[in-house]
Amino acid sequence: MQEAAVLIQHKALKEICNSLLQAVSINPKDAETTSDVTVCAELRGISSHGIARLPAYLKRIRTGLINARPEFKYYPKYGSVTVMDADNGLGQVAACKAMEKAIDIAGQTGAGLVGVRNSNHFGVAAYYAMQALPHDMIGIVLTNASPAMAPFGGRKAFLGTNPMAVAIPGQGDDSIVVDMASSITARGKIRLCAAQGVELPAGWALDEEGNPTTDPAKALQGSILPMGGAKGYALAVLIDLMAGMLTGGGYSVAVKQLNDYSGPVNAGHLLMAIKIEAFMEAETFKGSVSDYIARLHEAPRAGAVQKIYAPGEIEQNLTRERLEKGIPLTGEQVDLLEKMAAEYGVAISLDY
Repeated sequence: MQEAAVLIQHKALKEICNSLLQAVSINPKDAETTSDVTVCAELRGISSHGIARLPAYLKRIRTGLINARPEFKYYPKYGSVTVMDADNGLGQVAACKAMEKAIDIAGQTGAGLVGVRNSNHFGVAAYYAMQALPHDMIGIVLTNASPAMAPFGGRKAFLGTNPMAVAIPGQGDDSIVVDMASSITARGKIRLCAAQGVELPAGWALDEEGNPTTDPAKALQGSILPMGGAKGYALAVLIDLMAGMLTGGGYSVAVKQLNDYSGPVNAGHLLMAIKIEAFMEAETFKGSVSDYIARLHEAPRAGAVQKIYAPGEIEQNLTRERLEKGIPLTGEQVDLLEKMAAEYGVAISLDY
């Protein structure tokens, strides 16, 4: 693991992201949202979905491949369900607004479901699922992505890493947050390994010929393996059909990679909010979730395991630590921010 070159406060990093996005004509409110999602990824230790993605976002905006001033349109057909056309806007803004809409619907009907089409890569999925937590709701998020994974038994990428996230509230700060790709790892982590010249763990990827490889460059030309073999493959198919095909968005090879500048990404998302009160008293449920987390902590541990964590607890602990002490940036991340600042004429300071 690379040592940090600098510790930066999350508000300062957010200001830098804001300035870069506004430099390519994103309005302040949308820049704020996108920056918040980007910094959330760094706070949770998911750097593959943090500032590493900014260069592609900025280039796509500057070249018109992401619409800097989209007009989101909603097409409600039934009380609990609506479809949003994101007008090729930033995925972070579209997904955030879609979850807000799902929460609003759930407040009236008990459950809200919003499908998003004509969108872009939206960063860390947990962000949107967690939007539901303060409303005593469960948040569920699905999104598809550009082909990076071959069908089970295949050798040519056909499916995205197609992640899902679920957030369930407990009492106080307790929560269960699952955020995972249907592949064994995110494509962004492969890119980070390639940029850092680090070999991949065995069992992560195949080369173009379908042979196992630990070379990230060959993996990017080949395919990532599914999580859990055939099970991860099946999950990726389901998410592609529900987030892409069902919403009227792109799916499979119709979804472009961020660094493919031949056209819009055309991703699809599906966001859900479920009101706990539609099933039972919210405080009772949240108390049971907190008790469940406590029981997980108390479960017998194997071998040298020091602690059993609830899903999302490690990321939550890391977020608390980084909010207090700062976000560690590697030398490469610092260089990346300085390069973007120079390219887009933005004055930044990393002396925090």
